[in-house]
Amino acid sequence: MKLTVDAEYVLSPLESLVGRSQAWVQRIHLLSDGSAVVHLTSNERYDFQEHLAVLRDGKCRIIHEPASLKRARKECEADPAREQNALSRSFQLGDRIGLLLSDRWLWLFDPLTDDEAVEMVIDSPLPTWAPASWPDNVATYKAVRCGPTTDHRVPVVLRHPAATHGYTAHLSMLDIDVESQRACWSLLNDKGRPVSVCYRPNPNFKGVEGHDGTYLCDLAWLGDRLRVFTIGNETHIGRLGMRYAATLETDGRGEKPVLLHELDEGCYGGFDDDFDVLLTPQSKSGPRKGKASLLAVPAGTEQELAPRGYAGFQPLAARGGKIWFAGGGGSGSWSGWQQLSLTDGEGKPGRIVACTLG
Repeated sequence: MKLTVDAEYVLSPLESLVGRSQAWVQRIHLLSDGSAVVHLTSNERYDFQEHLAVLRDGKCRIIHEPASLKRARKECEADPAREQNALSRSFQLGDRIGLLLSDRWLWLFDPLTDDEAVEMVIDSPLPTWAPASWPDNVATYKAVRCGPTTDHRVPVVLRHPAATHGYTAHLSMLDIDVESQRACWSLLNDKGRPVSVCYRPNPNFKGVEGHDGTYLCDLAWLGDRLRVFTIGNETHIGRLGMRYAATLETDGRGEKPVLLHELDEGCYGGFDDDFDVLLTPQSKSGPRKGKASLLAVPAGTEQELAPRGYAGFQPLAARGGKIWFAGGGGSGSWSGWQQLSLTDGEGKPGRIVACTLG
């Protein structure tokens, strides 16, 4: 099977697109009409702004963040428990694209109808936390990634306020009622906190607050159960006791994890719209030689994803045999995983490439 390039979109000059010389490509969301929405975050001197770029028929159109989102961001910055939640996380409900600013606010956009963004207040925000040694240092769980879903429930990967090195072991479900314009957190444990998935627990972390579960890269909600992609290479990311990355399935409460497939090296991974996994190897010296691939779950078969002429591009979205890649950029580089930093002024512009796998 090979990749055929269908369309290419240029994300430069960024100054004319988003009013900033730098931006991060956070996510790509695929719509039912074959177009896509790219979530861009401006990151100039921590002046964060969210932009949704609609890619259709070879053209790029920017949807700028609404004034209400700017107001909520200021409120968030003034809240001691949420001042660290500067970056929004995007998600998708059908053809609607959502932005989750914190555990208190979200916005829904409809790029097909061009309707105004819908602002939603999240009922009963997540609990706050303060260490016993420093009770005035109040914080709350931070959303790290929102996964794909089959209905109105969005699975969210969370980081405990006490967790270090970006360790994410917690999750919750965000239930969204579009008609009533309300949302709430629906998956909490008996103490009213986000739950954690614990698979192959490491005794070295027993009793360490914020590190009481398995490292979560991404989640997918299948309507009655959760599909989980985890990573815990023994020589990296906190020695979590898992030799390699793995795909699990749990029940609807994130409990009773069952192994679906374990990889032969450490890889980051994110679920696509078909609930398969887009893999990004940690190292270029492993079995995949650093090349991205598409892992079919639960079959365990893989397809290498390396479009000719686009070295260094990474897949960020897939749906029905269509793969979307991001790459290029003047001094562009990958920050963390599946997050491309683009900068104007040097070299080639950042690009989004749509391909067909066949």
